[in-house]
Amino acid sequence: MPCTSKTLLALALAAVMAGGLASPAHATAPEGVVRGGAENPVPGNYVVKLKDAAVATSGVARTVDSLVSQYGGRAEHVLTQVMRGYVVDNLGEQQARRLAAHPAVESVIQSGTSRAGDTQDNPVNWGLDRVDQRDRPLDRKYTYPSHGGQGVNVYIVDTGIRYSHQEFDGRAKFAADFIVPADNGNDCNGHGTHVAGITGGETRGVAKKVTLHSVRILDCNGRGKDSDVVVAAEWLARNAIKPAVANLSVYTDNPSIAVDAIKGSIAAGVQWALITGNNGGNSCDHGPGPRVETGVRTGNATSSDARAGDSNDGACMDLFAPGSGIDSSFHQSDSSYGQLSGTSMAAPHVAGTLALRLSEAPSSTPADLKKWVVDNATTGKMTNIRTGTPNRLLHLPAGNPQPGNDFSISASPSSVSADPGQSAGTTISTAVTRGAAQNVRLSASGQPAGVTASFDPSSVTAGGSSRLSLSVGASVTPGTYNLTVTGTGTDATRTANVSLKVNGEVPPGSFTLTADPAGGSVAQGSSVTTTISATSAFQADGESGVAVVGGTPTTVAEYPFIISQHRTGGVRPQEQSCTGSVVAPRKVLIAAHCKFSQGDPKYLIYGRDDLANTDTGTRIEIAEYKAHPSYNPSDGWRTGFDVAIITTTTDIPTPAGMAYPPIARSTDSLPVGTRGTAVGYGKSDANDANRNTKLYEAVLPVAEDQNCRDIAGHFDARYMFCNGYSSGGPSLCQGDSGGPYLHNGKIYGVFSWLRTDCAYYQAHARMHGVLGDWANQEIGSTNPPTGDITLSASGLPSGATASFNPGKIAVGSGSRLTIGTTSSTPVGTYEITVTGTKGTESRTVKYSLTVTTGNPGPTDLSLTNPGTQTSVKGRAVTLQLVAEGGSGGYRFSATGLPAGLSVNTSTGLISGTPTTWANYNPRVTATDSAGASVSQSFYWFVFPY
Repeated sequence: MPCTSKTLLALALAAVMAGGLASPAHATAPEGVVRGGAENPVPGNYVVKLKDAAVATSGVARTVDSLVSQYGGRAEHVLTQVMRGYVVDNLGEQQARRLAAHPAVESVIQSGTSRAGDTQDNPVNWGLDRVDQRDRPLDRKYTYPSHGGQGVNVYIVDTGIRYSHQEFDGRAKFAADFIVPADNGNDCNGHGTHVAGITGGETRGVAKKVTLHSVRILDCNGRGKDSDVVVAAEWLARNAIKPAVANLSVYTDNPSIAVDAIKGSIAAGVQWALITGNNGGNSCDHGPGPRVETGVRTGNATSSDARAGDSNDGACMDLFAPGSGIDSSFHQSDSSYGQLSGTSMAAPHVAGTLALRLSEAPSSTPADLKKWVVDNATTGKMTNIRTGTPNRLLHLPAGNPQPGNDFSISASPSSVSADPGQSAGTTISTAVTRGAAQNVRLSASGQPAGVTASFDPSSVTAGGSSRLSLSVGASVTPGTYNLTVTGTGTDATRTANVSLKVNGEVPPGSFTLTADPAGGSVAQGSSVTTTISATSAFQADGESGVAVVGGTPTTVAEYPFIISQHRTGGVRPQEQSCTGSVVAPRKVLIAAHCKFSQGDPKYLIYGRDDLANTDTGTRIEIAEYKAHPSYNPSDGWRTGFDVAIITTTTDIPTPAGMAYPPIARSTDSLPVGTRGTAVGYGKSDANDANRNTKLYEAVLPVAEDQNCRDIAGHFDARYMFCNGYSSGGPSLCQGDSGGPYLHNGKIYGVFSWLRTDCAYYQAHARMHGVLGDWANQEIGSTNPPTGDITLSASGLPSGATASFNPGKIAVGSGSRLTIGTTSSTPVGTYEITVTGTKGTESRTVKYSLTVTTGNPGPTDLSLTNPGTQTSVKGRAVTLQLVAEGGSGGYRFSATGLPAGLSVNTSTGLISGTPTTWANYNPRVTATDSAGASVSQSFYWFVFPY
């Protein structure tokens, strides 16, 4: 089915293969030296490092295949990030020596036996020696988990990092640079490199295998704008590769300026290690760190377990960590080191410790991480601290054992289907994986309104099984739904996924409703909110084609938003070059590299199942072809941002009433294992021997990022995601570039690149991130059609009210539901039914409301802080202010809004079109009928594009 026209990648791989790897090993082959040194070597297991000068990153996978073919063994892991090479198993000793003599091989090292933890003798950084033991004297050793934090990303928000320093062993990467002029996050000051070395250096670092990312906000003098801390927090909230931790060894001139932004980043899933500051005073007087109570606020401990004289302390902190006389990497050269002191050196000890924990428990929330590090701190050791200061010192436990009693849970089959009005079932099995059997209570979540789940029995003893029955109501919208089965045991909780396909034909424009969150608690007399969203139910997310390389034929009737791009003089049939998605009457979402392929003019064809059938369909001319502003035509798809919006000269003749597919945003997620559908007109075989002209579809699972990194090291998870199969499944091909990756009717990806044999994993431009935000801004209010789904709520308890803002939504948009209660609303839990009505079609979603005892009398007036806002000049925006409590009858006002915006004094809706790009600090005020008022300040960044 549909590879991408990435001939440069094919040439790069071919060039590697031509670099002298073809000679077979034989009896007289030269032998090299295998490096040993392990006390307990593992027979047959080696780490093979390739020479950078001999093998390009993009050619590692092909080179590994050739070396395995020549010398034997089994390649367990292909390495492209920390080094270029691979881990090989079952390799004979003589073959290992012969492999070591190959001109492309830098070293062959025999593996030792892994242990629960590694020990570093005589660590130069005394802080490592201190954090791994409760009591003094120090034992001149640092014991840490052998994984070293591998798989975790730590963002150093600072002066940058010297990437080439030997301490980082290739694990330091560029993330963002907010200094003008920017320098790709390189460090010309030294502070950031020192901090990075403490966090994740090979000899000085706490977490020795983490990936370090430079987020540069300070210049060569260690100075910067306070607002850049806010911008960095915003960037991390949108772009951080999870699991992730951030370190901010910086404090701002305005102690409060970045507090909300950092809290927002933490709420988005990134925990921050923060400093109390070096003023020798009360931490509460400084910021932002001490004022971010959801982060981990760190003071400076000396080598004698005393507070350093210049370290702030007090109630606004969480713990101390080693910070005085800390030896770490310096930026002057790749081998320079030195000592610095301050809370700046203490916080990265915490960041490294958090990363170690996150590697072992990657699903931990920021709150989980903070609780873990605080609960494990050593108490009662610190001296020279003031009253009210928590007496806690950072401690890294010797291990984080899994539950003594543990179990697994699975579903068989994991995918079921049923017609509306019928039911489906699957068996949920449990098994003891450690210790003794425990009681496991079963529950299900994620099912749409109208589907009920029941277990028989509802609880089992680990090792037993239960029957899950899914009853599908007659009005349930056809489509594929992902359910989560949770087994809650006495000592552990485990989950399994079940995919439910509701059969039936979905008419264009059909939709489903969701509530996020799906429940909430509110005290009598107060209110609670949730977001009601409408998602297109028009999809083809089934199981067809998974066993057929190239997918299965489909039709425009099935995917009425699919369109084909053609280029004059193109070599493919009918000059076809790319596939796109119609997302508005005159807008097409497509890959940016499609714009720069040879052959102009380019044009579009809509309405053909088979492009060879020239009697059908319509030719559409292109008025504008706008690639993402960060897309680099020279490097193209390699550096990401491979997305573009085409504007056509005329409306595209889609079926009347068709709902344009919504485009994912940075608020959306797409977990590994999710099964989506790719659609395109591309080749059905790598050589185009079949000269395919038909539209195809294929179901492709979201895959681990490393699978695509093994193809090409340029894979960047901020702007791409990996999907597909290693072999035996469908794949995309040339001509599918730009085509959509669909899940639940929403576009999560735009096809970008893959290996040129069209038989492996592929990468899509990641729309559930900054690329989707840009695309949605570009298509504006035309996507989707607005105001055709009317919302209502029923099942409210006595005295409660429900209001929607707005009251009507379209597919792909949402509304804020506010449920208010009175002091007399009965205490209890209620199931609220939210109904969306569109013509003769209606859909529902349930919201669980729990009313708790409230305080008598009126509540205090409050105004929700909107948090950091970002907009683009020339793009219309809205922001709803929310006031609660007081005497009601609110009036709203605002000062300092971005130019072009105003607030409705009655409703609190801020709206308009920003006319000037700049950084703003608005102040909004709500006043109730009794004259009481409350205000909030926040930051609003308007970007030029």
